Amino acid sequence: MIDDPDNPELTEDDFALMRPASEVLSPKVMNVFRRTRGPQKAPTKLQVTLRLDEDVLADFKAEGAGWQSRINQTLRQERAAFHIVPRQGIWEVRLPKGERLKTYKSQAEAIKAASSMAETVERTGVPARVIVHSADDLH
Repeated sequence: MIDDPDNPELTEDDFALMRPASEVLSPKVMNVFRRTRGPQKAPTKLQVTLRLDEDVLADFKAEGAGWQSRINQTLRQERAAFHIVPRQGIWEVRLPKGERLKTYKSQAEAIKAASSMAETVERTGVPARVIVHSADDLH
């Protein structure tokens, strides 16, 4: 071991004098440390940089703590959304990536079919929803 006079090795007496941080630091300082999150033992999410419109971010933050989880949930739900889109006299049921699943002669038929598909997806534990677009949404 390297001998460093500015950083001597701790002795048994040094350890005996040590106290828990909560006994020596103010409650205000302790609260800052308690809110600090350490590394995940088994990371389940990736840290990314994401650019959002200011008003979108403000809306999520206005709902309080957990706004990042709510953004994650919203994105997850969008991945399982069925879009009903009017096209030249017919109604298409599409997935978020634009893949057309089926066409119907009426909006009511398309909604019924998409709702049934969403229920099937939800039985797997993934929240799903149906979004009905108007012709104005497509411009």
